[in-house]
Amino acid sequence: MLKNTRPVDHKSSTKSPSANIKMLAFLLYVVILFMAGVATAHQASAQADVYRGNQGSPGRKTVGFGFSNPYQSTAAGYPSFGMPQDVGNGFYSVKAGSVALPMWKAPSGYLYPWAPRPESFSYAYPMPVLAVSKINQSTAPAVPPLAVEIQDLGNYLEKAKLEKRMAEADISRLSAKIAEIKEKERALRVAGFGNIDPSDEAQMRRELQQIGSECSSKTKP
Repeated sequence: MLKNTRPVDHKSSTKSPSANIKMLAFLLYVVILFMAGVATAHQASAQADVYRGNQGSPGRKTVGFGFSNPYQSTAAGYPSFGMPQDVGNGFYSVKAGSVALPMWKAPSGYLYPWAPRPESFSYAYPMPVLAVSKINQSTAPAVPPLAVEIQDLGNYLEKAKLEKRMAEADISRLSAKIAEIKEKERALRVAGFGNIDPSDEAQMRRELQQIGSECSSKTKP
């Protein structure tokens, strides 16, 4: 009796060598991408540990503000703020009780206390960052996102350089500090998978506050 057999199509039952090579190349590519991601995360974590080690224990460096933002985030205890008055060149005057606060308005819309101050200037409260509410047209203290504040401070120095309002040496020195904080912020955010430890953020905000205070004292009116 004859067997019912079918011819075997070797082309359809086996993959060509070129297809196997492509598949191996693709798998190798995936493995390389995975290893690169692990290495980047490890490097960022190590860099974050270096930053924390260099600054010591953030918990001990409160400067009177603990882990909170040195720029007050609420209006509690502050006199009421008036609407910002444009005095030219990006600088504004904001009435706070009986005191006029000299402020600089960044492209982001926040008003920072980096403007030059009169020699007789005195204010009984920590100098705040301010924002104007578009809803009720009121001015109140605000806490900008850390990355925004870093960018705004860099913009301030660029503007001061263009307008020759600050010595070149001071601009270079302060710009280098901002670049270091920016890199630190990036490394900590990568290591934290998008989040930064509150104590690390508070430390960086204090550093930005110190740079901002220098900007205020060194900027020419």
